[in-house]
Parts: sequence; structure tokens; C-alpha cells
Amino acid sequence: MATISVYLQDELAKKLEKHKDTLNVSETCQEALGRELETLDIVTGVKDGKGMEQVIARLQKQKRSYEDQWEEMGRKDGATDAKTLNYATLKEIGSDQFPVSSYDNPWELLPEQEVRDVVDHEARDRDSAYYQIDRDAYARGWLLSVRAFWEHVESQI
Repeated sequence: MATISVYLQDELAKKLEKHKDTLNVSETCQEALGRELETLDIVTGVKDGKGMEQVIARLQKQKRSYEDQWEEMGRKDGATDAKTLNYATLKEIGSDQFPVSSYDNPWELLPEQEVRDVVDHEARDRDSAYYQIDRDAYARGWLLSVRAFWEHVESQI
């Protein structure tokens, strides 16, 4: 039988000291470690031979599709909203200070609380389960449409 060392936090060691005569520490650790390893084998696919690569690839594809759907909704709403935004807001979004496509958190780029409220309301209207909304993907699509609108009208103003 193999031997390993287990390090305990001081507080746990003090509690263990009170019960060392009634608790088989080795057996308890073996059972707990065995349960944890069994769970890991199931979760990672080691036990049934199914590699996690397939699961990860499937989830990545679903994530991209989910983000694409929300971005497309944002683009459509942005194209509509751009026609009603004021000049200053359009100019701000159209400026180079909004690196929309390369920014990790496009939601933070929305220029005013009023605009955030409109976008937030539109996103919620799209999905009754608000917690499932990909706000960043939606905001990225919205901002890209508004920027495209600005680029189209800027020289005509």
C-alpha cells in the first residue's frame, strides 16, 4: 500500500485532534479521495472513454452560435435606433474612441445611461429570461450598426 502525506490547516488539525481516538483518518481520507476521483473520472470522460475534447468543441460551437444570435439582434436594433439618436451620440459612437470589435466588454462602451437603458430594454424584450442575455454580444452588434450608420451619414451632414 502506498503512503502519502496530507497537510491540514491548523484549525482542521485541532478539530481532528479531539476525535483522533474515534476516527480512522486513513480510511476517511481514502473514502473521500476515492469519491472525488470517481467524480473526476466521470466528469472528464476517463471512465467511459469519452474525451472531453468533443464536449468542449460542442460547447464552443454552441457559445459562438449563441453570441452570434445576440449580436445579430443588436445589429438590427442598432440600425433602427441609429435613426433616432442625437448628433452628439452618433458622433461619439462613430469616433475612434469606440474600438467596438476589439473590446472585451462592449457593454461598457455604450456612451450614456440613456442609451444603455434603451439597449437593455430592447435586449430584455428579446428574451424573457433576462439572465440569459449576452449583453456584450448584443451591445457589440448594436454599436457596430450605429457606427456603420454614422459612417454613411457623416459626410452628408
